[in-house]
Amino acid sequence: MGLSAPGVRIQEKFAEGGSSVLYKGTDLKTNEPRAVKFLNAQSKADPKMVKAFKTEAALLAGLQHEGLIRVYANGESGDDHYLVMEYFAGKNLKRLLQEKNRELPHLALDIFQGVSESLCYLHLNGIVHKDVKPENVLLSESGVTKLIDLSIAEKPGFLASLGLFKRAVQGTPSYMSPEQIQGRAVDFRTDIYSLGATMYEVYAGVPPFVGRKQEEILTKHLRERPKPPSDHDQEIPAELDKLILDMLEKDVAKRVPDMNMLIYRLAKVKQAIGASPMGARAFGRTTRLIVRSGRITYVRIDQTKKTGKRSEHVGLLTNVSRAGLGFQAAESPTNGEALEMVLVVPPLKAPIQLAGKVMWTNRTPEDDLFAVGVRLSQSPPDYLQKFESLKNALGGNR
Repeated sequence: MGLSAPGVRIQEKFAEGGSSVLYKGTDLKTNEPRAVKFLNAQSKADPKMVKAFKTEAALLAGLQHEGLIRVYANGESGDDHYLVMEYFAGKNLKRLLQEKNRELPHLALDIFQGVSESLCYLHLNGIVHKDVKPENVLLSESGVTKLIDLSIAEKPGFLASLGLFKRAVQGTPSYMSPEQIQGRAVDFRTDIYSLGATMYEVYAGVPPFVGRKQEEILTKHLRERPKPPSDHDQEIPAELDKLILDMLEKDVAKRVPDMNMLIYRLAKVKQAIGASPMGARAFGRTTRLIVRSGRITYVRIDQTKKTGKRSEHVGLLTNVSRAGLGFQAAESPTNGEALEMVLVVPPLKAPIQLAGKVMWTNRTPEDDLFAVGVRLSQSPPDYLQKFESLKNALGGNR
């Protein structure tokens, strides 16, 4: 075979993509299973592909989330480039669609809530995935979901100097946003569009746009409005129909504004159609809680001024997690701005004090409010305990 990675015994090949090959391996210290990803012969001879592979490794190395594949090591062995990763036994959504899996429609809302949480975590860390599609969503037999493949992901400021993202078209045609197709700057809403196209295919059985040639599909993304998913399946409820179409808006200003709001709306769809809450069938630990009666008071911190009157603002809390939170407010903090926050979340009696950094702020299409996403930078020592208490009190919702 000739392939090797330090500390891992390489075994059989179990998957192959356009640029890489995946082998199953065993960690020599822990005896735990591992997946080892190698660039294939053609890609390792291409400096751009090597650079993209290293970029993916650098992005993944700093991430730890239940819905993402964990990376343990990366490097070079001879002329081979490798990633040692968590081994995850599961099928991707594309395969489940091809197999016409009967359980898929009943599991889909829970699956997409899990994928949304993974994307929200990426976005809170400043990363745009750029290739959300059925092939990149894995589902295990126990119901755990994983979002994979950050090979073309973009982190503004981190990746710009590498010159990897200047091609006009980069992604998968059936799921690409209009701004991607046109080679314009992308933000987190690009992933919302691609996830909308993925959801469309899972519920309708076909992607939102089809064509004989790639150019035909790309043109439809730019110019045509998709038919409602219910045109393909009349059992799709109106609430879900509208959400998917809102995710597929060509104008980013009209699209679902961010992953926090998408998670919130997915929960509202589930409530409206009477879907049962997620049970013990897993989908990982609950990482984000939907809040329907919470309030946030926050102070915007000007890092350049050490004095001055502190001005408090009030917003409506929509969701909270271990890593970040979302809220709606009448005024808009700026991206990158520091906030000091006090959360009042029934049924907890005591408020929670937190600090964080604004990762996005967008006006919501439905009303004259701004949707704000914050990555936590400071939290009290007992925050995780309070989070678990809140989760139990809210019934483990997502």
